[in-house]
Formats: sequence, structure tokens, C-alpha cells
Amino acid sequence: MKSTGPVRGWFLQSMVALACAGAPGGTALGQHYSANAVGYIDANFYAGSNLVANPLNAGDNRVSNLFRGVPDGSFFLPWDSRVRAFFPTNRFVAAGGWTDADAILMAPNGGFLWLPAPTKITFVGEPWPTMCVTYPGEISVSSVMPEVSCAFCDNISGECPAEIPELTTMSRWNAAAQEAELYEYSTFYGPGWARLGVPVTPQLAPTEAAVFFPLSTFTARLVSAGSVPANVPWVTLHRVRRSGTDFVFQFGAANDTAYALLGCSDLASNQWQVVRQDTASATGGVATVAVEVGTNTAGFYRLHPPYSPSSTCLENPVRRGSQFRFQFYAQAGTNYVVQRAASQTSETWQDVTTVLGAANLATVTDTNASAASGYYRLQF
Repeated sequence: MKSTGPVRGWFLQSMVALACAGAPGGTALGQHYSANAVGYIDANFYAGSNLVANPLNAGDNRVSNLFRGVPDGSFFLPWDSRVRAFFPTNRFVAAGGWTDADAILMAPNGGFLWLPAPTKITFVGEPWPTMCVTYPGEISVSSVMPEVSCAFCDNISGECPAEIPELTTMSRWNAAAQEAELYEYSTFYGPGWARLGVPVTPQLAPTEAAVFFPLSTFTARLVSAGSVPANVPWVTLHRVRRSGTDFVFQFGAANDTAYALLGCSDLASNQWQVVRQDTASATGGVATVAVEVGTNTAGFYRLHPPYSPSSTCLENPVRRGSQFRFQFYAQAGTNYVVQRAASQTSETWQDVTTVLGAANLATVTDTNASAASGYYRLQF
């Protein structure tokens, strides 16, 4: 494997599928999918401590919205990377709510949620965008199991495996037993992870975080399948470079393909703004884009279809009981197939219902959303 190394401040793979000319959200196979997916996850937390993460972008990612229905006396201890500790304590009392109701929890962050009794919490939103996560050469907390590298690979097909430093440790919290499980990464095991000297392949649940302690800094990528099947190519930013005061990149596109470039100065804030909306001027199926960034020391960018009715974005997801509901702008005369999967990376999507567009905001309700998790997309 030959890797060009992580492109630190200037790389983020986009959220959406490779677009065809004149067809926002289309793929090279001629099928069209919604620009995003929405879904829900039911999490059954234990009495006592639970090392938790926020699995879906709810839009409103305040703890008061995410942890609805927790018992009186619960509290949340977020990981504070500045002091490298779980701090401060955010308490919940039924009479007055949270100590800090506006505290935010977003991927890849995590913290300990302490509950006086077993509690079921439902998370609703859309999958987090693909992002590059940094694991500093010190103790940290992340909801991303490091499997895929942020680097470009020249000589292998598929994703680059994450280059995890030798003797990195991961402490996963076993909430059922209320104790930590220690894993170690070493070339001696394959390379791979081991627990108590036995090779294993640890996984983190979507609502779970873990404590990592590498001996040196490395990066790994949170891969979001979004609404697109795993076999559909993604828009990847290639030949990324800083040229003077410009950020320059290339991506595969047909001529006149509409796109929007979103920028963010700090991934932790997750505050993305539209930097440019344009149509690609492509040569040989490759479009080159240069964005003036001035003297900014860091920036993150991704591609997204323009925010317009033709983007077919799923909005306003709601879960109530065994029902899941969302809305989207349905173009007149377009037949939409609503599809559901158990996980965002699933290659098997089940048809749920169909909608005939009438140039309006259509509401879709799945009355059989009784599984522990569900992700929804449109095919049209």
C-alpha cells in the first residue's frame, strides 16, 4: 500500500453520490436517490454509567433535545479535550430540567450518561457527514472506530485502512457489567486489535463512544453512507492542494453538473456555510475548482447538491411509538419509492411505499417502524 498521507486541514469527502449531467442526485447508473437519508435509533441504556455518543444529526443537538425522557437525577459528563477529563457535570431534575440545557453533543464526541434506572432513548435525524477524525497522541474520546484512513492510496482498490500507531489502546465501557474492557492494537496481532492477548475485531454501536490512547497522533475517517448504496461511487475530492491564497481540488463530473461547495472552519462546530454554487466546467469528465481562502490557517470543504426543491432533501424526521415520519418536496409527476434499511451502510433496502409527486411538500409515514433502528431514503 502506498499512501500520500492525511490531508489535514483541506480534505473532506463529500456526502452525496456522483452526479450525472442535468440530474442532481443522480448516479452513473442512471438511478436517482434523495440527497440525504433520515432515520432513528432506539438505544436501551443501563442503570448506572453509559459511555454514549450522538449517532444522528438531529439539527437540534442540545442534550435537552437528545436525552428526552431521562429519569430525575440523571446527569451527563461530556469529554472535555482541553482538560482531558469528563467535565463538567450536567445534571437533570424533573422540576427544572438540565443544568446546561444548551450543551451540545455532536459526532465524534462522547461522554458518560449516568441514569438511576434503565432508560430507552430514541435518536432521530440524518447520518453525520463523512469527516476526518483526529486522535491526538494522548487520551481522547471518540465515537468513531478507526478503520478507514483519511489518506489517499495509490496501489489498492477500495478504502485505505487506518494507520493506527503501534500499542494504541482502546477502553470500551461495558455498561451491562459497569466496567471497562481494554483493547490493544499491535502488528503482532495481524496487525489488529486484541483483548487479553486474544485477537478480536471490536466494534462500537452507533450510540457508543470509547476512550483511545495512541502513542502518537493519527487520523481516521467517519464514513457516512448517507442515502446511497455502497456500490455507488461517491464524489471524492482529488488533487487537493493549497496554491497561494487558493484552495484547489478536482472531482469527477459531467459538464454543466450543478454543485454546491460547503465550507467549515472548525469541524467541532459543524457549522457549514455555502461557499459557492455553480455548474462544473469539466474536461474529460474532471472538473477543477479553485476557491479563494486568503490566509486562513485551516478549512474543511465538501460537495453537496444545491439547496433547492430539485435536491430532494428529506426533512423534519419524527419518531412516535412505532411510527416514523418525514417530509420532502415532491416534484410534479415524479414517482418516488420510499426505501428503508436497518443500518446506514446496508446494501439491502426494502421498499416501504410510493409517492406520486404533486409539486408540494409530501409527508411520508411508516406505521411499521418497530425495529430498533431504521434509515430511510428515496429512489426515483
